[in-house]
Amino acid sequence: MALMGPRVTFFTHRMDPITSGVTILQVVQTIAQASAFLYGYVVSVRNVPSSCQRLLDQCNSIRGVLATVMDIENDQSLPDNLRHTVSLLTAEDGPLAKLDAELNNLLPNNLARRKMSKKPRLTWPFKEKEAGMIADRLKQYYGDITTILAIDSWNTLKEVAQGVKEVSWTLQGIEEREKAEEYRKLLEWMNPVSCTDKHEASCRQRNPESGRWIFHNDQYVAWNKSDSAFLWLNGQPGHGKTILASSVIDEIQGSREAEPQTLAYFYCNFRDNRTTVAAAVLCSLVVQLLRESKDDWITKICESVPQEEGVLVSLRKLWKQKSNGEPCPTDLGFLRKLLVEASTLVHLPVLVIDALDECRDYPELVGHLINLPEDARLRLFVTSRSETEIKNAFHRLPTMTLKDSAEQMHADIHAHITEQLKTRKRFSRLPDTLKKRILEKLSTRAHGMFRWVQYQLDEIMVCKRHVDIEIALDNLPAGLHETYDRIIQAIQKRGQGDDQIVRSCLLWLAITFTPLTLDQLHEAMMIKVGQSSLNSDLGVISPMDIVVACGNLVTYDEKTGVVALSHYSVKEYLISLRPNSIMGSISYMHACICELLFTYVLCDSVYEAWAKGFTAGPAYAASGRDDYPLLSYAVKATLGHLRHVSDKDYCVITALKQLHFKFRDDTEKCSLLEHLFQPLMDDGQLSDKSHSRLFIPLQLGSPRMVETLVKVQPDLLNVDIAGGSGLPLVCAIASNPAFLSVLLKLGVDLNKPSFIKPCLYGQQDLPSGSYTPISWAVAIESEVAVEFLLSQTEVNLPDDILHTATQPYPSRDSYIAHRSKVKLGHNLYLEALSDAEQVIGLNPLSYLGYELNLFAELRQQYVTPSEVEDAIQQTVLIHLENAPLRLINTSTGRLCNRDAQINAFLESTECKELLSSSVMHGPLKMEAVKEAVAKHFGWAMLSHRWERREPLLHDIQHKDIYELDPVGTTVKLQKFCEVARNAGHRWAWSDTCCIDQNNNVELQQSVNSMFIWYHHSALTIVYLSDVPPSSQSGALANSVWNTRGWTVQEFLAPKIVLFYQADWTLYVDVRSRNHKESVSIMQELEGATGINAQALVEFHPGTRGSQEKLRWVSNRSTTREEDIAYSLFGIFDVNLPVIYGEKRQKALGRLLQEIIAHSGNIAALDWVGQSSNFNSCLPADISSYKAPSWPSLSKDEMQNAVSMLRNEAVESASKLYALLASLSVPRFANGRLQLPCVAFSVIEVRPRPCQDRAKCFAYNIKADGLQDLLITMEDRWIQFSSARPTRQTFLLIRPWNRHDLELPDFVDETQSADDWSKPGSPTDEAVGWSLGDNEPPDSQSDTRELRLLARLAQPFRALLLAQQRGGEYKRIASDQNIIASVDDITRMDARMLEIL
Repeated sequence: MALMGPRVTFFTHRMDPITSGVTILQVVQTIAQASAFLYGYVVSVRNVPSSCQRLLDQCNSIRGVLATVMDIENDQSLPDNLRHTVSLLTAEDGPLAKLDAELNNLLPNNLARRKMSKKPRLTWPFKEKEAGMIADRLKQYYGDITTILAIDSWNTLKEVAQGVKEVSWTLQGIEEREKAEEYRKLLEWMNPVSCTDKHEASCRQRNPESGRWIFHNDQYVAWNKSDSAFLWLNGQPGHGKTILASSVIDEIQGSREAEPQTLAYFYCNFRDNRTTVAAAVLCSLVVQLLRESKDDWITKICESVPQEEGVLVSLRKLWKQKSNGEPCPTDLGFLRKLLVEASTLVHLPVLVIDALDECRDYPELVGHLINLPEDARLRLFVTSRSETEIKNAFHRLPTMTLKDSAEQMHADIHAHITEQLKTRKRFSRLPDTLKKRILEKLSTRAHGMFRWVQYQLDEIMVCKRHVDIEIALDNLPAGLHETYDRIIQAIQKRGQGDDQIVRSCLLWLAITFTPLTLDQLHEAMMIKVGQSSLNSDLGVISPMDIVVACGNLVTYDEKTGVVALSHYSVKEYLISLRPNSIMGSISYMHACICELLFTYVLCDSVYEAWAKGFTAGPAYAASGRDDYPLLSYAVKATLGHLRHVSDKDYCVITALKQLHFKFRDDTEKCSLLEHLFQPLMDDGQLSDKSHSRLFIPLQLGSPRMVETLVKVQPDLLNVDIAGGSGLPLVCAIASNPAFLSVLLKLGVDLNKPSFIKPCLYGQQDLPSGSYTPISWAVAIESEVAVEFLLSQTEVNLPDDILHTATQPYPSRDSYIAHRSKVKLGHNLYLEALSDAEQVIGLNPLSYLGYELNLFAELRQQYVTPSEVEDAIQQTVLIHLENAPLRLINTSTGRLCNRDAQINAFLESTECKELLSSSVMHGPLKMEAVKEAVAKHFGWAMLSHRWERREPLLHDIQHKDIYELDPVGTTVKLQKFCEVARNAGHRWAWSDTCCIDQNNNVELQQSVNSMFIWYHHSALTIVYLSDVPPSSQSGALANSVWNTRGWTVQEFLAPKIVLFYQADWTLYVDVRSRNHKESVSIMQELEGATGINAQALVEFHPGTRGSQEKLRWVSNRSTTREEDIAYSLFGIFDVNLPVIYGEKRQKALGRLLQEIIAHSGNIAALDWVGQSSNFNSCLPADISSYKAPSWPSLSKDEMQNAVSMLRNEAVESASKLYALLASLSVPRFANGRLQLPCVAFSVIEVRPRPCQDRAKCFAYNIKADGLQDLLITMEDRWIQFSSARPTRQTFLLIRPWNRHDLELPDFVDETQSADDWSKPGSPTDEAVGWSLGDNEPPDSQSDTRELRLLARLAQPFRALLLAQQRGGEYKRIASDQNIIASVDDITRMDARMLEIL
């Protein structure tokens, strides 16, 4: 049965004698206006009244009938009796005239007759009952029209639709058209993603001669001959799986089999987020099969009378959901059932799914595909990489692995290269010998990677000489990632312009949610954070320059204008954390995009364009404009990017603060910001401009953001989220109960009432008013929140609330009995006993109360063996989380892994005694369990200077160390274990033999965990091999141990340390249990290391005091150059990859970048020496931090300075404070530093004769706003040589530290949450740029602003920067500090600079 019916084409209606009172075209136009009004309301408002949808459906039905009438009316051969019938419809008092009048009444007054005004928000003008009556009348007119049409029409309509096929224009024909309309609406409602364009693009890339071998493969042949079979094709990145999938699709589509097959296919494409969702995959396949079905399934599922049980059950359910106005389902289980049913409606169904691994939630999808061929009687062909989850799911299913088809792949690649050498003009001109060499080299090195071959061919194409081609062939990259490395390096060599263009483009393309056009990318490049307008200077002359700059990393579709990454492996390369990564973490990339999009939408011109479009309706505003093409993406995607920003990202707090101020202060732009975050809550929630700073993190589900904001501003817990939204606890109860425990920990008041408008939370039936948290939880029937609040003893429970909350329990005593059981389950025996006694008090006859009372008393006295075992096991696992992976058993002398350590404990006498005593003498005392576990697993750590031929892992594995030959450094290991054993420690660890140096994963984990291992050790033994026996005080200070890089953390981290001399006797015979308690040893160590005594004893890891910590190691060295940075990971509490071979500058640069990026701490920029190749603002060597910190003002000096400024500079101080407060925190990633600073333009730099010209160079510097400087240096500044005049722009800058604002929301959040007893030293920075410890806080804002001005007026260590061609800057290093003094405090310019 044909579902769609004849296609209706609307032409300009011609007048003829039939027309009288009203024309059919007029009515059709009125219906179109009414439908547009109704549809606009439907799409712009949530919770649409059912009457509105009903009216829209009636309009659509009538429009379909009138389209039929227009075709009949235009038929020249229309019989007289039917022409009379049509005249009845168009009479002055006929159905059409009445219908037209009714429809005009439906329209708003200013909308009728196409005089529609543009309003920013549509309102529903009818009450539900009134709208229902209108819908009933429209239905009556529909019946009148169809009844008139039925008169005398059975035998009179002929030759409609090209004059060939007879059609009966009766009620049955109209029903067919309605059925076709329902069919169309259902499939449109399912919103399937089409992969036709992707398939056509893949076919264009395919060489006709390649890939044919797959059809002769035994596995494929078997699959192709079966009616129900599965086949998985897997291969490595770039092996051409997608091209082979396109071949399979074309082969099936062009099949000449006797029985036709029904094909449905889907390409998961990382470039389009719509295709990377598992639900979209299944939904698209369902729709494709339904479209191909010849069965009248639409009738079956629409019938109200149920068919036999089990027939199209899921399709019926789908139809019902659509009819009820529900969204299309995304549950994979349900969609799979739909797919099974749809496959029964077609002949020989075949499904092809390409690039399954590019589907973001493929681990959930694979399980639904395994048995699909058997359940649905179809053939399924899937391609993907061999990812672990996919491999595990498909391991028993028929599989084709491309590496097993190496010969065929080699032949395909050979054919592909041959074809390229023949058809590409530039190649055709090469000598045959060179073409042959290209063919041989690329074929041999390809290893099946088509993508790799294509990249090499593209690179060879640009070679200008034959010798360059030969060099390229001799230096081919090993794989795709190395290929991308070289492409990026080549771009960087072209200059900063191309580098900046490519970085910007790749940042957007790597994490975009929808395909981006070339115009959108071009506009994105003109966004400059901190500016209120787009910077056209950052754009390109022609948008195509972007594509040219990116080269073969991207593709450009001229038809759609879309730019995309050329391959999925490019995206993987960009988002992977690798040594040469040009991007940061995924979270950081999303944070950058968020910052750019926030800046963009707040640009004045962009807002004006959006506001102008919004008056035409929200849909128009979001659709984008030619002059602001990125606007549509910004409106749709900003919130999505924000959701992907890790709440551990330091900069997100700043972003939230800026958003908060914009919502609060910018009343004009608030409507646009409201639109960006509209999905967070129902309509109206954001209209209150005074919403709390907790609003966004609460809605995004970010506990750490909430925790951070509340810690620095506790009163946020007592501020309404927005007008009518109630307190944060109320919002959490309604929107995200997972926050309840977080808010409780932060000290939220569990009984404080707040005013709530329930309609803001979708609770239309509840009245507005004051609710306590428990009454609100009960009112909205949140079982999770009710249970949570009832479990808190401080919650007040009025009788009415208690009764409602405990309705599942017949009485109050039964509820309290239930609560007593819950507390027993949590081992809260005293509280459970108290509840049991309350039960007995309420109901003396309660058997349950006495039973609970007895049980609680018994449980206080006895514990079950299983409870003890569970408690011991949990305690052991928690304790070992901070323990080394391998330990030497000091009793047996054998190296043990984690399992062996646990087994040794379970078999020990201590464990058996603990189990016995805990069971017999309950209740379970966890302190005793923890103490026993800690005692057994206490380990000793060795700190020493490595010597030649230290015993390694393979030397002691599976051996008793005490039985090894006591020669060389083996003796050191044996003595260390003996000393540890004699001190009462069962386990010992040495870095020489307890780490597998050849296992990169273990090495990474060990280096990043070593500080924690030392900190949690029971004892750290420091062996001083160069301190002879009976040494006097001072020998420790002179030991080489004090010069090594790794030994800094090995002493700072542990709580208990003992120093041993060369003969394994205690240093200077100090027989303390802990040499950290020895004042004389600590004083000696302080003098030798420069580390103050407090930090030596109570060190706290983190980024605070970073300059001081760097100074501690500035004189130290390591055997492997990278270790000088790796040894500091624990001290700064950072976790980074360990990449031996990257060289010292790169390793140190990555560490300093991490410190600045995640803390905003700029102290690492205060150094003298040579610049690093990683970034010019960082030093090339750790020794550059030898200089002491710059002194800060004392308390008295600060008070005097503020007093002097109070009468003359309050206004200047206020303006400068506001300007600096608006600057973002420092951002550092990929070797690029975004630095807030106070900048002074350099006017003149003039060399000056020096007294000793052979040893020094002097320069006079004049800068706007600074006193003249005289700088004497050992090295010459070649930039200012008289022989090299320059036109560069130079700046002297003071890096800006937000701590100087004295704001609580920029405290250091990077400190470890471990068991450190005290904060320790050092704390706040004092490097000439920051707040000193001795400066008191003040609640008066003007005093705070004056203190800021007083600091900025003091001399400071300046950085000299030179502007580059792309607008960025580079630091000019110096071997002496540049001390600058402010000449005019009113001429300080605060800005953000990008430094390379």
